Amino acid sequence: MRRITLLALVAVIAGCGQPPSLGGPAPAPGTPGGDALCDGSPEGAVIRGKVSFEGTPPACETRVVEGDPFCVQLHKNGIVYEDVKVKDGALANVFVWVKKGLTAKYPAPKDPKVLTQRDCRFEPRVFGIQSGQPLLIRNEDETMHNVHAIPKLNDEFNFAQTKKGDELTKKFTTAEVMVRIKCDAHGWMAAWAGVVNHPFYAVTGEDGTFELKGLPPGEYLVAAWHERFGLRDQTVKIGEKETKTADFTYKAE
Repeated sequence: MRRITLLALVAVIAGCGQPPSLGGPAPAPGTPGGDALCDGSPEGAVIRGKVSFEGTPPACETRVVEGDPFCVQLHKNGIVYEDVKVKDGALANVFVWVKKGLTAKYPAPKDPKVLTQRDCRFEPRVFGIQSGQPLLIRNEDETMHNVHAIPKLNDEFNFAQTKKGDELTKKFTTAEVMVRIKCDAHGWMAAWAGVVNHPFYAVTGEDGTFELKGLPPGEYLVAAWHERFGLRDQTVKIGEKETKTADFTYKAE
């Protein structure tokens, strides 16, 4: 009995759902109170929404590509600096995450996130990653790229990948939104990493939608970040297995 009580107390402190019933079996993973809830179980609550843009979006700048024959051949007419992507009023490349309200600790995934240099761009331009999760950086171009992360809280890294197929793995150890990544050899190349200490984040695609699923019940501050238009946030209170909507809107300046 003492061992079961101690396990129940640990579960409450961890914040992962309800403690197992005394005298009965612990909940199975994937049910409220089970371990899977701490990893963002589909059994949890869901916050979904859309990021919209009102008005006429600013035109993206076309930058001159020079100095590297490989990149010049691909982009003879210049390359569009895609910091603003709006389609049918939907804004892409917005990082959305739970900024406040979580109490549990969430282990970092062992599978890496992948940042690729392809066609003289970083892909993806905006991505999320958990602190402690591996970041596999890969060169898919027949030219040298430089990968330079400029964080404020994490360790800076700066290295070259000289040929196609080069790979290197890095990690961010501390939550930080956002970390800028650039290529010192190609000034138009940019990427942004949203580093968080939990799995409740998303990046909007061309339709502007996002979904944060597997949340335990609670009250959360949900935030949205765009590299040109900045931050928006709102408070969402959600019950067990409930689904709530949280939309964000940016407007033309």
